[in-house]
Amino acid sequence: MPNLLDAVGRFYDSGDVAALRIARELSCADCTDTIETSFEESVLSTFGIRGEGQIPPTLAGLTASLDLDLDHVPTEWLRADPVYLLADRNGLILFDSETVGLEENEADCLIELLNDGLAADGITLKRGISASRWYVSMSNVGTTWSHSPRALSGQAIEPHSGDLRQSVELKRLMTSVQMLLHQSPVNAYRESEEKRPVNSVWLWGFGTLPLQTDKELSMVIGSDDLVAAGARFCGIEYRREVPTKEFGFFEGGGSLAIVDDSEFPQSELARFEREIFCPAKLSLREGRYEVLRVITRDRTFVLTDLRRWQFWRRLRSPNSILKNRRHEMHQSNLLT
Repeated sequence: MPNLLDAVGRFYDSGDVAALRIARELSCADCTDTIETSFEESVLSTFGIRGEGQIPPTLAGLTASLDLDLDHVPTEWLRADPVYLLADRNGLILFDSETVGLEENEADCLIELLNDGLAADGITLKRGISASRWYVSMSNVGTTWSHSPRALSGQAIEPHSGDLRQSVELKRLMTSVQMLLHQSPVNAYRESEEKRPVNSVWLWGFGTLPLQTDKELSMVIGSDDLVAAGARFCGIEYRREVPTKEFGFFEGGGSLAIVDDSEFPQSELARFEREIFCPAKLSLREGRYEVLRVITRDRTFVLTDLRRWQFWRRLRSPNSILKNRRHEMHQSNLLT
């Protein structure tokens, strides 16, 4: 849950009960710095999915197997996600389609336009379940892991476009797509409504066939489709969300992972504390689980039932785990 500590820090000083309780429990845990990774890499790590050697697995293939209901993970698919590139004094700034607010019918119209324009080159784009996931099948383009549009949204693309510049085929495709999108009636309408247009695609996610380690999970929960794709690939039971007020959910034991990339507004933080965090702690106390691990963007907290008896840990102020994080957030806001 990369954003959990951010949410706790936002509401802690105002005396929010859920934030206070979560901070108090986390202050009693063993705490280490989290190794900084992208959300996608964190999801793969949760499942124990890796690539071959130093080459990452094909994220495009993983999500394509879900989106296109394939019996296998293809290695020839490349993500060609719709984005808005803004010319800025620092270079081209990328905004992903979630930020742009692209609708499904708009995505379908844009893809139809692109496929008509690229037909002579034998290139066809396909859309996944989401309006934000587009695919193109290409071979012999090397590896284009890069970062996802979600990870790059709001950032300059120059430091992250090295593998795209090295491929003549990909450069040509991006140039053709940008020229076609410039003529799009969909974009003309969006701009008339003072909305950001989709003026490019971001090519990424090409890699090797995924390999699975012996990391075992009984169940995984997460609303992100990459989590669903990982569960499908690994043959693990998947649920999109924890059923509301199902307090017995954690009684089954086993190895359970919950993945949540949301921003946790105050009401959702309260629901998380009441319906997930508290029942998980109770299951830990009653011996159904040995370890409760909470991984945020900055820190990893490890709770065991033994920690409950080490009373001296409670002398550590809950505010201590939030102090540095709130300072970092404040500095970030100043820069923004």
